[in-house]
Amino acid sequence: MPLACLIGLLIAQWFGPLQIISVTVFILIFTSIALRRVWPIVVIFGWLVASHTIVETQQQQFLYSQLAGEQRLTVLIDGLPERRERYTRVRLKVYLPDQPKLHQAKIRAYWPRYKPLPLPGSYWNIRIKMKPVVGQVNPGLFDYEHWLFHQKIAATGYITAAWANQRIESCLWCRATIDRWRFKRLERLSLSDLSANARPLVAAMSLGSSSDLTEYQWKLLRETGTVHLMVVSGLHSGIFYGLMLVLLLMAMGLLRKSPGGWRICLWGGMLAAVGYGLASGLGLSVFRSLLMLFLLTLCIVFGKRIAGFDRLFAAAAILLLVNPLAAGLAGFWLSFSAVGIIYWIISGGGRHLSGWRGFVRFQLMLGVALLPMQLLVIGVGPVMAILANLLLVPLVSLLILPLSLVCGLLFEITPLTWLLNHLADFFWWWLELLQGKGLLFASGSFLLKLIGLILVFIALIPLAWQWRGALLISGLLLAFNQQVIKPQQLIVELMDVGHGQALIVRDDKHLILLDTGPALGNFSSAERVLLPYLQARGYSQIDLLVLSHLDMRHVGGAGVLATAMPAKLTLAGNAKQINQKWSLNALPCKTGDSYQLGDIRVSVVLAKTTGSEDKQSCAIAINYGKSRILVMGDLDRVEEKRLLDNFQLTTNDQQLILLPGKQGAKNASSERFVKQINPQIVLISTGFKITNELPDRNVLQRYHLNDAQLFSTACDGMIQLVVDAGGSVKQIATSRLENQYWRLPRRASCRRLSSG
Repeated sequence: MPLACLIGLLIAQWFGPLQIISVTVFILIFTSIALRRVWPIVVIFGWLVASHTIVETQQQQFLYSQLAGEQRLTVLIDGLPERRERYTRVRLKVYLPDQPKLHQAKIRAYWPRYKPLPLPGSYWNIRIKMKPVVGQVNPGLFDYEHWLFHQKIAATGYITAAWANQRIESCLWCRATIDRWRFKRLERLSLSDLSANARPLVAAMSLGSSSDLTEYQWKLLRETGTVHLMVVSGLHSGIFYGLMLVLLLMAMGLLRKSPGGWRICLWGGMLAAVGYGLASGLGLSVFRSLLMLFLLTLCIVFGKRIAGFDRLFAAAAILLLVNPLAAGLAGFWLSFSAVGIIYWIISGGGRHLSGWRGFVRFQLMLGVALLPMQLLVIGVGPVMAILANLLLVPLVSLLILPLSLVCGLLFEITPLTWLLNHLADFFWWWLELLQGKGLLFASGSFLLKLIGLILVFIALIPLAWQWRGALLISGLLLAFNQQVIKPQQLIVELMDVGHGQALIVRDDKHLILLDTGPALGNFSSAERVLLPYLQARGYSQIDLLVLSHLDMRHVGGAGVLATAMPAKLTLAGNAKQINQKWSLNALPCKTGDSYQLGDIRVSVVLAKTTGSEDKQSCAIAINYGKSRILVMGDLDRVEEKRLLDNFQLTTNDQQLILLPGKQGAKNASSERFVKQINPQIVLISTGFKITNELPDRNVLQRYHLNDAQLFSTACDGMIQLVVDAGGSVKQIATSRLENQYWRLPRRASCRRLSSG
């Protein structure tokens, strides 16, 4: 059934409602002939998920059209406020009596920093400026739009006119009552004696709140593969269920001797686990674990023996009936895969898993077996996760989690608080020790391929069948799931970084990066987009980094890259200012300078050194065979005229790929410039529906009159071009697909890009 749901989602993604109806008629006819077969029922189940997806998508599109611009709404504070270092974000549920269709809509909005945090479950009359959900689309990285769709969030925005916002009333008897209790517990924890290292652990493990985790701590968890320890999951629920069962059996020793005493203890532990799930927010993995615990309790109470895999599939079917769209989430597959692998390991080698050696063997087998699913679902699998979990899983299970439950759900006890502070210090110290050592990605270097072949070879040695299967699957995936650049081939990738620019140019031996994308507040495109993307492809150093000009939309990530992935050579349009800002050793761009990297030749065709700091930009030309990539930076029409008067940019036999100046603004790309250079492909990096919408209509018209192919990251996501040595563009790929069911349709707003 989970696979059928996934197939149903793919059907809804690639086909429309009419095709689905026709397929359904065929399935119903075929099912009537084979009523005794099981698989037609499973296929129909998958179709139901597809139909549900279509309905959900149509509902979301209706909400997108209604929740846009600045409006005054009556909203309910839904869930806990997300407190971060520089902002607070809340989830709002729309409540308008005259528009009941909007009651399903949720909005993710920024709350005014100078206002007190709103109480969950309270109604407010607010003025809010909204826009449709927008996310950057880069292959293999976090899909923000996908996540928002499954959270049923129809718009994002920020609250304006904070002085005019009014609290109306509170929701006394609703689900928000639990959130309010969680909110008050978090407020009390902020005043406790817990250290800065211990407070995030207690808040996350007991109350399901990640607000106290800093960006650095999140980075540690991601790079060491230990996010599951922080997010309340099946591990936490199972441990809590076991602890409560033991406590109830100890407390009810006399009752246990009676015929039904142990049944009471089992149901008491189940009720306690449900209460813990509600207190922690009832996430996907928690709901899965509660279903499996409930089925296990039923089996024990009624004396029925049901295999673990049957309970697992039953829980998956129930979860998909409640939330069919869960089949499209990575967490669904990772959660069920982890439990399935645990059953798989225990089923054949339970007697060999006792003692500390058995625990070590179990953790190693689980880490190796989980690696393929991590690579397939999220595209990254940290090797250090095996070593990190080997120590932290027992530490969290036996000490940190029980202490966090006591301090988070009940009350703080000074000796427990002291012990928890020291355990938390050790927890983060261990992660820092493992950080950045041995990261393993799905598409990487020759070393990664070699590791895969070694694992396949080891799998041929006589071992336990669980070991051999895990090693064989992991080795094959590592060895053959590689993205290798062929010789005599150039890859050009314009990353989707919003309103900014980051261009990657690479062949089989060299990596060139032009600009690093924006950095706004705690968000850095270099840290969230460029570094994960480049590291996933096996790069640890940049051969040439070009910073066109001192504009945070273009060079905001320079400091992050200088630390995590230093460049052998750096050029900058404002070298002096940029060196002072980030302590770099960048050389100034000088007109006429050129650098040879194998078959790639990088030339500075024009460097503007006068005017204000943000106007001192440089234009870069990259030659590969008979093709040329021209990046104009922030140069306007005046510099374009200088360029045309002093340099011969094109020849008749060249393929020209252009990144226009000022991202297609109206004061660049003059008519003379466009006609003379005659680009075949134009790439524009800009955000979706920004204040000064780019590119300009007149600029687009000029390029269309010259028969140029236009692409924009706002409409197409990341754009990848494959160029051969002869100068021909063999392949153009974009990351944003309009027929993906969770995508906000952008055809109307992007039509002028294709038509001019």
